[in-house]
Amino acid sequence: MSRILFVDDEARVLSGIRRTLRPRRGEWELLFAENGEDALALIASDPPNVVVTDMRMPGIDGVEFLERVVEAAPDAIRIVLSGHADVESALRAVSIAHQFLAKPCDAILLESVIESALALQSQLSDPTLRRVVSGMRTLPTLPAVYTELVRMLSDPEASPAEVAQILEREPAMCARVLQIANSPFFGARHAISQIPQAMGFLGTAMIKNLVLCLEIFQPAETGSLPAGYCLAAAQRHALLTSDLTRRLVTHRRWADDASMAAMLHDIGKLVWASQLPKVYAGILETQRLHARPIEEVEADSCGVHHGHVGAFLLGSWGLPLRIVEAVALHHGPDPASAEPGRIDVVAAVHIANLLVTEHETIQSDPDYSIDPADSEYLRALGVAPFWEEWRALTADRAEIVKSLF
Repeated sequence: MSRILFVDDEARVLSGIRRTLRPRRGEWELLFAENGEDALALIASDPPNVVVTDMRMPGIDGVEFLERVVEAAPDAIRIVLSGHADVESALRAVSIAHQFLAKPCDAILLESVIESALALQSQLSDPTLRRVVSGMRTLPTLPAVYTELVRMLSDPEASPAEVAQILEREPAMCARVLQIANSPFFGARHAISQIPQAMGFLGTAMIKNLVLCLEIFQPAETGSLPAGYCLAAAQRHALLTSDLTRRLVTHRRWADDASMAAMLHDIGKLVWASQLPKVYAGILETQRLHARPIEEVEADSCGVHHGHVGAFLLGSWGLPLRIVEAVALHHGPDPASAEPGRIDVVAAVHIANLLVTEHETIQSDPDYSIDPADSEYLRALGVAPFWEEWRALTADRAEIVKSLF
């Protein structure tokens, strides 16, 4: 039975959650604590699967509590449930919380988020996945520039100039961001010569996404990558998928997370290629000889595919749950989760990846095509009427991305 721990100093909030989730008592063990100290005692006796916590609490506040949860129960999914007055403290927790929900929280949403968290946790704790990951020399750590950037952007008193200084200390990174900002990809009308200008034009979320993507796709020893793995092609694929994903999501509030998830959806391939190059070289050769989808070859060879490996890494970094989920499921979302006309983060990343993969494959196999009617998930979403329009958009944007690499 899954253990869910709720921590809030308002007894009425805990009572409301208890009433709301009473029907789940047969499958979830619900635990409640009114302060961080009591919650940590419960965690010490038996670590929970999910922790849902308020930010402002007496004694140990939400940030310190989550930091101690990371130490005491590192595999637990950490969800922040905070009011508008807690924005500042919630920002401090951005690097250690997987998900943020606003008070008052819709009961159906809370239940849905917990369900998704448990399903994802089950995937990431799969023994086969852990065996594959344990065979790697070492998992990459969250890039230092990105970590510092997130920390600075979480400080409400940080100025744009201070944020820009972080990038300007990395000349190569700085030049790459300016190159992309000035490219036709973003359609700048005037030359952008300074990082603060790029931040104002692109927005801080896009800057963060670009920095993380650019840092991740620069492994220390590119010469050790398998012959069949092309770093430039991987970057093109990531950037184009991200661009399409941002355009596909139904609600703009999902755009930043969707863009980030799309940039990172194939990070599992890079991890595999850089950490186990001989194993991945064999996988790539099998794919080439038999013209099968890479995720099927990976699963047949090792029991998991690159989406699972990537999600495991991003989960260990503490990235938001919806990003980790989209990476894990980008090759196979559950048709039962599809809602007609609703393209959320998972759906947008899945669709964009299909469109980009189709466009790339057609270059070598002109007869290749993807029919959305063949997919139960896409049929449930009802996206077939838009497919030709999206194909044309993919081809147009691909030409622009090609000039960047």
